[in-house]
Amino acid sequence: MLDAQTKLPLQSRIQYYEEGATEKETGSALSNKQKGNYQMVLPGDHTYRFLTFKEGYYPAYKLLEVGPIEEYTELIQDIYLYPIEEGTKIPLHQLIFESGESSLDEEQQEELNRVIIFMKKYPLMEIALEHQEEDRLTMIQNYLEDKGVARKRVKTQLGEEEGTTFTITNLEVIDKTVQRVGDFDESIRVSTLRNGQIFRLGHLHYEADSTTIFGSSAQELLQLVAFLQKNKSIQLEIGGHTNSLPSATYCDSLSTLRARKAVDFLIENGVDENRLSYKGYGKQQPIATNETIAGRKQNQRIEIKITHTGKKSQINVSGVSTYKIVPIEEPVETRENH
Repeated sequence: MLDAQTKLPLQSRIQYYEEGATEKETGSALSNKQKGNYQMVLPGDHTYRFLTFKEGYYPAYKLLEVGPIEEYTELIQDIYLYPIEEGTKIPLHQLIFESGESSLDEEQQEELNRVIIFMKKYPLMEIALEHQEEDRLTMIQNYLEDKGVARKRVKTQLGEEEGTTFTITNLEVIDKTVQRVGDFDESIRVSTLRNGQIFRLGHLHYEADSTTIFGSSAQELLQLVAFLQKNKSIQLEIGGHTNSLPSATYCDSLSTLRARKAVDFLIENGVDENRLSYKGYGKQQPIATNETIAGRKQNQRIEIKITHTGKKSQINVSGVSTYKIVPIEEPVETRENH
């Protein structure tokens, strides 16, 4: 496991899956911090998919086809991680097009979906896509826009080399203390949590101008309840967010009410109110474009911030008030319409 720029070794966990099987992880390995080497024992005659994640680096994806093996065999597979820095050029290995191909296949869409997750984590980041053919670039740009990434964030340029790459051209961040680390999963390992980390409740959605918690959203919150009941030391801030169409005042009020309703739900289902706080961020922290319906729906969301993990070596995030039951008025405007 190596830094693609410096070629220095990195320590990172590698998850691997058997292609054609379920999405359940087949196994994992941890690369050595000093040398970057790792080792896996894999049965032959299978195709494996590797995923590697490390904070500060673009996640690596690799396919490995292992044919029939009659005796012990060693394969050397170097994995390079690209640092998230302005100017870094990152290859998209699955975006290889056959002659005459006019649409994106499943593997190509999966590659772009990883880019979309990356763009959500850095909502002000801009990239420059590079490919040899202009129509391919337009197809990729259209796919990203349809999934909620603003077109102005994805520039295109014709390249001379084979394959598709993107270069990080702008990495401005809203708040350097914000650590968005993906969607919440109740199976997350508590030992990896850090104060200030933010997880999106990916299945908790709101209709425009609404604070109502529907069935699928309730199930998402019940998973959070189960997680908190199992891990008594964790404390959270519930953050509400809106799209950008209404006024700032209206967005602040609506997002606060959304966060408050989510906290009420958690308390009603047995979570101690002293472990919870809430805040409305309005339209200040978009994770997708507000120029499309799909993007605006993504921005109408609830996130959780870890404010206390219970670890003695850490302290609470400052500026987070304790949850208190106080009257709150419904917003008088209704202009978050799609």
